[in-house]
Amino acid sequence: MPIIYLSPSTQEWNHYVNGGTEEYYMNLIADAMEPYLRSSGIRWTRKYPLDTQ
Repeated sequence: MPIIYLSPSTQEWNHYVNGGTEEYYMNLIADAMEPYLRSSGIRWTRKYPLDTQ
Protein backbone atom coordinates (compact mmCIF):
# COMPACT_ATOMS: atom_id res chain seq x y z
CA MET A 1 0.00 0.00 0.00
CA PRO A 2 1.42 3.43 -0.89
CA ILE A 3 2.04 6.16 1.64
CA ILE A 4 0.45 9.52 0.85
CA TYR A 5 2.18 12.79 1.72
CA LEU A 6 -0.24 15.68 2.25
CA SER A 7 1.52 18.94 1.45
CA PRO A 8 -0.94 21.81 1.77
CA SER A 9 0.09 25.25 0.57
CA THR A 10 2.07 27.50 2.90
CA GLN A 11 1.32 30.64 0.88
CA GLU A 12 -0.07 32.79 3.67
CA TRP A 13 0.34 35.94 1.54
CA ASN A 14 -2.26 34.76 -1.05
CA HIS A 15 -5.46 36.25 0.34
CA TYR A 16 -8.86 35.07 -0.85
CA VAL A 17 -11.49 37.61 -1.83
CA ASN A 18 -13.94 36.16 0.75
CA GLY A 19 -11.36 36.23 3.57
CA GLY A 20 -8.70 33.82 4.71
CA THR A 21 -5.60 32.74 2.85
CA GLU A 22 -4.58 29.94 0.53
CA GLU A 23 -2.61 28.39 3.40
CA TYR A 24 -5.67 28.44 5.67
CA TYR A 25 -8.06 26.80 3.19
CA MET A 26 -5.59 24.19 1.92
CA ASN A 27 -4.89 23.13 5.51
CA LEU A 28 -8.64 22.79 6.11
CA ILE A 29 -8.79 20.41 3.15
CA ALA A 30 -5.82 18.40 4.46
CA ASP A 31 -7.43 18.29 7.94
CA ALA A 32 -10.67 16.98 6.40
CA MET A 33 -8.81 14.26 4.47
CA GLU A 34 -7.06 12.77 7.50
CA PRO A 35 -10.03 10.84 8.97
CA TYR A 36 -10.93 9.39 5.55
CA LEU A 37 -7.39 8.18 4.96
CA ARG A 38 -7.16 6.78 8.49
CA SER A 39 -10.50 4.92 8.26
CA SER A 40 -9.53 3.49 4.86
CA GLY A 41 -6.29 2.10 6.25
CA ILE A 42 -4.20 4.32 3.99
CA ARG A 43 -0.90 5.34 5.51
CA TRP A 44 -0.15 9.03 5.32
CA THR A 45 2.00 11.81 6.66
CA ARG A 46 1.67 15.54 6.20
CA LYS A 47 3.33 18.89 6.42
CA TYR A 48 1.84 21.16 9.08
CA PRO A 49 1.90 24.98 8.78
CA LEU A 50 4.58 25.41 11.44
CA ASP A 51 6.88 22.82 9.79
CA THR A 52 8.09 25.46 7.33
CA GLN A 53 8.91 28.92 8.58
